[in-house]
Amino acid sequence: KLSLASSVIFLGSLIGLLFSTCLYDWIGRKKGAIFGSFLVLISLGASSVATSYSVLLVLRVISGFGLMVNYTGSYCWVLELAPTFLRNPVSGFFTLGWTVGVFMLIGFSKFINHWHYIYMAVAVINVLGLIVFFLLPLPASPRYSLIKGRKEEAMKTLQLLSQMSGSKVSLDKVDLIYEERNQSYLQQLKDFKAHPTMLKETLLGMTAWFIVSLISYSYQFGWSKIGNDLHSIYFFAAFGDGVAYSTCVLGCRLLGRKKATFFYFGVVIVMNLLAMLDVKFTDMWSLEHLVSIIGNIGSSSAFIMMYLYSGELAPTSHRGMILCLSSSCARVGSFVGPYVNLLYGVTDRRVPLALFAGLALMACVVVWFLPDTTGRSVPETPGDVEILSGRKKQREDEDGEACQVVVNRLNGCEPKYKNEDNEK
Repeated sequence: KLSLASSVIFLGSLIGLLFSTCLYDWIGRKKGAIFGSFLVLISLGASSVATSYSVLLVLRVISGFGLMVNYTGSYCWVLELAPTFLRNPVSGFFTLGWTVGVFMLIGFSKFINHWHYIYMAVAVINVLGLIVFFLLPLPASPRYSLIKGRKEEAMKTLQLLSQMSGSKVSLDKVDLIYEERNQSYLQQLKDFKAHPTMLKETLLGMTAWFIVSLISYSYQFGWSKIGNDLHSIYFFAAFGDGVAYSTCVLGCRLLGRKKATFFYFGVVIVMNLLAMLDVKFTDMWSLEHLVSIIGNIGSSSAFIMMYLYSGELAPTSHRGMILCLSSSCARVGSFVGPYVNLLYGVTDRRVPLALFAGLALMACVVVWFLPDTTGRSVPETPGDVEILSGRKKQREDEDGEACQVVVNRLNGCEPKYKNEDNEK
């Protein structure tokens, strides 16, 4: 019963992500996140007074549904508000919030004896998290507003952000250039056929998400050697995730998006290969246990890199949908991972280790075919994705200079003018 109650939350997460493929691009990222937070609050409050096991299972599914709706919507919202040079640290600090929540949950379960009260305590924390959405003055991102054709809303948001940052630049005479779209769920699906580059990058990203999640959820046995009870084991595992998320910021800054992702998947490959060696340090510790901890940190880092990478590759018009599809593949990987780990009991231990190393190598091959997004502004439409790939050619009647400015903007470069008199 405990195992089923623990695992059904992943089912709810998968359903929530599939549902959210249309939610964020329909009502917005922030409103979608608030909707998910309300669902979590309701399910947690009801779980704290549940008297039936079957009712508790249903509430766990609803909790998982709301959890991923809230998390993915919040991440998409924050990512779009962050400027190019701050997107990496903003993404890193956002994911650190997940680790802080895990530490709090471990503390609740350690010092609160009854599970009813644990649910109640988590519900109270969720209330505080929900209040933050209403205390923050940040509205929808200007990118999302422009995709929806709300120019005045986007300008108000830009003015608010300008005031908050202390900028003295006047936006009164700024002209926002954007592409009006027929933004609907059906149109978004049709765009994948009309823009093959976006489809290719999405499928490659989904494959990498599945692989890294499968590895992460099956490759955690080393932490059991550090802790002496369930709480301490989870504590050290959460600490490892915190280290992974922190190193992502540094790795991204030093290596860039693509090379950092290669590096972390490379760590997973090397650690799995080293784990095949029969080297014992003590009766309890072996080389396999030590490198499994390092490998788990590497896989967690690669997981967060795929969050940032996919968010920057996806155009604003499809970012909510693509992040949800990718995260759905990760949920499937989290289902499969623990079963792959069962190979340790039925075959030689080198077989699952070789499988993990091979999967990480496959992820490297997948990432190889993705463009690097380091220092580049995020695309706004599928057409921007095609321009960056070089597949979309200039028409003869198109303003060549204007098109070059678009390409420079997407690459994070300052536009260069042919004539200095045009700079004004």
